[in-house]
Amino acid sequence: MESKSLQIIVDAASPADANRLVSDLQSYLEALSEEIRTERQKPSDDTGTTLDMGATIGVVVGSAAFGYLARGIAEWLKRNQNATSGVTLPGVTMTKISSSTAEKVVLEWLRRQP
Repeated sequence: MESKSLQIIVDAASPADANRLVSDLQSYLEALSEEIRTERQKPSDDTGTTLDMGATIGVVVGSAAFGYLARGIAEWLKRNQNATSGVTLPGVTMTKISSSTAEKVVLEWLRRQP
């Protein structure tokens, strides 16, 4: 079965809020499907230098759970719309968009990844 890896960055007003939100997102996504695994990460820039943002998780998702992941991110964004300024996937930043649009964006992003 095909699986894909991605990095999700949660933006918030403060590092403490970002840490709390990313922990909540991790728990939320892992509860959706056994095919979704998350791991806390420190993001790095293009030079390989680690950035200490503290609000990043790596996600590995099996193809059967792509829909769960997309809906999960959309529902989580809707639930946290006042607490977070956005979620970033590689090459895509979602801020202040509807949950249905977020779901479509995540599904399309997953489909386009090699």
